Amino acid sequence: MKYVLVIEGQETPLDETIAANDDVLRTTIAAYMPQLANAEIQRQTQGDTVRIQMLKRAGTKGSVAAVCQELGAAPPQLNPALSLVWQIEQLKLQKDLDITALIALQPQIEAAYTNGQKWEVAIARANLDLCRAPATPARIMPKLI
Repeated sequence: MKYVLVIEGQETPLDETIAANDDVLRTTIAAYMPQLANAEIQRQTQGDTVRIQMLKRAGTKGSVAAVCQELGAAPPQLNPALSLVWQIEQLKLQKDLDITALIALQPQIEAAYTNGQKWEVAIARANLDLCRAPATPARIMPKLI
């Protein structure tokens, strides 16, 4: 009997000692492809060849519902710098923007700058955490436009 492993369309011949047992197969393949450590294994016999497919299973990172619930519970926030820019633009439109107005806005400008730096650090940290997170297969295939 010949054994052929199929992963994402790529076919690889396998030795019977590896292919005959699902646990041995998972352990062997997971050493090279960790995302397949818990893969679903499907076998089809075609003549004298057994085609083995390994399908990634969705992880347990969470669900869309949990993410939406967290986002819904978060307090609404507006970056103070955006609010300040809109306020300054309004002053420009009203032709009330002069040095006196800018001096009066100085405490708000400083606060917006400080808060903007905090937001920048928080966003960079979140981005780094997301980049470091291991890939997790989706249960839903997105439709390409």
